[in-house]
Order: sequence, then structure tokens, then C-alpha cells
Amino acid sequence: MGVRRRPSPGLQLAVTGAVLLTAAACSGPPTRAHAPVRRAHTAVAVGTVLVRAGKYSVALVPVTPSELGCVQTARRLGYPVPCPPKLPQAVLGANALCLHTFMSPGWIRGCGPGPRFWRGWMVAAGGEAASGSGLNPSNTEHFVMEASPFRTTSDNLIANGPGWASLGRPHTVRALGWIRIGGRRMRWIVVPPNTGGSAMAGHLMLVWATRSHAYALGFHILWGIPVARALDLAVASHLVMVGRS
Repeated sequence: MGVRRRPSPGLQLAVTGAVLLTAAACSGPPTRAHAPVRRAHTAVAVGTVLVRAGKYSVALVPVTPSELGCVQTARRLGYPVPCPPKLPQAVLGANALCLHTFMSPGWIRGCGPGPRFWRGWMVAAGGEAASGSGLNPSNTEHFVMEASPFRTTSDNLIANGPGWASLGRPHTVRALGWIRIGGRRMRWIVVPPNTGGSAMAGHLMLVWATRSHAYALGFHILWGIPVARALDLAVASHLVMVGRS
């Protein structure tokens, strides 16, 4: 799928109050640990794509919808979910709600301890935001995805999830402009680090809506806007929608 980029002046600017998080994994809904998706130990796995992200080169390795939990999640939720066929290895040792997979419904009966108001939402998260000696975007990153069970154009709602109302509906995100990727009109937003517990805190996100749902994906701005932007674009340009069948 082609990527048609529309210049966005805001992306050239430094984020006000630069995000400098050290050894701080993003928080959000309660999660369960699961075993990382294990790839074959080869020099370069078949299907691997190298993405130039700022001064770094990050490998995106192939993963299947079943490995990530996309198929199971779409079946349980009853609506299509975006599934990335390629992701950095660093985000595949992940945490997810309810299902022991990278992607999961936000809440299902008998799951616990996730709040019931996440029912119908899709969540996905992997990796961690940490910096230090020997760390770089190839081995340390944090990636999140989300889908709402209804259409919304509120960037603040999709950035904070259904708990946004309990936070007093703060207007926290910063919109940077629009881009069209693979036929989807997406909006860039920056989510500040002080969102009251959102898993998207400190991330550069791409958000978009269909007639029935809203979606979001993005990487942490741990290594700077150019790195997060390059990784967002690389993942978004390969997305496939996985239905419940």
C-alpha cells in the first residue's frame, strides 16, 4: 500500500516539554504478562524490513495475525481490528489484557482485573520505554494500539480510553496534522506524558475513524519525534484489517 505524505509543519517542531522518560514503562489498563512471540534465530529473517528511523535502522520482523491475537480478538469483539504484519522484535515480548497475546479485548467476562468499562474496546501493547547504556530503538521501544466499539472523532477519548470521563475529560493531546496512508486518512497526535495513566502517554500516535469505529497506533517518543514518526509510518503502511470470520 502506498504512502502519500502531506507536509505537516508541526512535525518539524520539537514537542513542548520534551519527553524524557528513563526506565518508565507506560501505564494503562491492568495487564497480564505472556510469553514473547519467538522468531527463528537467523541472521535476517525472511520478510524482515529495515526501517530508517532517525540515525537508527530498526528491523521489522514478520508476524501472523494468529500470533498477535488479532484473529481471536476480532472474533470476540465482533468487528474488524487493524493487524500489523511486521513489528520490531523489541515490542513482541508484550503485555495484554485478558488473552495471552499481544492484542486482546479490553475486557471479557471472567477476565479481571480490568475495569468493565473497557468492554468492547481493543487494546494492544508491547515493549517498554527505557533508556540507558546499550539501549536503542532496535532493542527498546513501546508500541500501543487501540480500537473503540463506536465511531469517535475525539482524539482525547481515543488517547485516554473509556476512562477519560473519570479523569474529568481533560483536553490533553496535541494535533499535528493529517496524512493519507493506504487509503486511510489519519491524524497525527502527540499524547503528553501526564495523561493520568493512559498507555499512550508520551507517544506519537496515528488516529483514524471508519463509519463504525475509531483506531489508534503509535510508538513512544523515547528516541525523539523522527524515530517515532518513521516507525509509525512503517507499521501503518503495512496494516491489514482482520475480521471476525
